[in-house]
Amino acid sequence: MDPFDLEPITYSVGDLVRFVGYHYSPDYYYPPMLQYEQDIGIIIEQVKAPATSHIWLYRVYWFKTKKTTETTGAHLTLAK
Repeated sequence: MDPFDLEPITYSVGDLVRFVGYHYSPDYYYPPMLQYEQDIGIIIEQVKAPATSHIWLYRVYWFKTKKTTETTGAHLTLAK
């Protein structure tokens, strides 16, 4: 696999997701998002991370807080 290929897209626009927490990365600061931990959101856009990264971010609208954030797929799970 070419290291410059993007990771596969995990979620699609319209998927209902739940925030499951952060996975530690020494290269990236994740601001606290405790207010989203019990919230359900909807994927509104797939966003390619900055040029130095090979991952997809997902723009999520959170229903409870009425806010939008960009989150990696590793921090989300499909809402059941």
